[in-house]
Amino acid sequence: MKNPLTLLLDTNVWIDAFDGGREQHMRAHALLDTAFEHGVSLAFAVSSLKDVYYALSSALKRQSRAVHGVLSEEDARSAEVYAWACVQNMQEIATPVAVDVSDVWLAGKFRNQVHDFEDALIAAAASRCHAEALVTNDERFLRHSPVNAMDAADALKYVMLSTL
Repeated sequence: MKNPLTLLLDTNVWIDAFDGGREQHMRAHALLDTAFEHGVSLAFAVSSLKDVYYALSSALKRQSRAVHGVLSEEDARSAEVYAWACVQNMQEIATPVAVDVSDVWLAGKFRNQVHDFEDALIAAAASRCHAEALVTNDERFLRHSPVNAMDAADALKYVMLSTL
């Protein structure tokens, strides 16, 4: 029996999946559902957890301020509870990939291609876990990724074809 397909999802794909107001939400959500249905192993760089939490919490707080003019303590708490739940969900459905000094070293080797330190760390995590692909909705990262990369729409097609 062959090993299951492994995809490392970039931070932005997780945020897209959890934030229904984002343009790529439906694609990212469909990718998570399809991966689960087909036994695909999902992974994330541990460093993504803090960014997912911050982005989701901040977006919900901004939304509350826009609607109500101020951020109530209750709305702030609700935003934080939701962000914590998303971080917990990531840990339940995907494998965390540790980031250590060897990944920082590898990210340095990717510097000329990627330029963005965070993206280089994500690519290093994909390399560390031997993912078949890194999934990102960042167009610049897609063009310059030092590892095999695709966006959520292409990853969805890849999962469907690879698990036939």
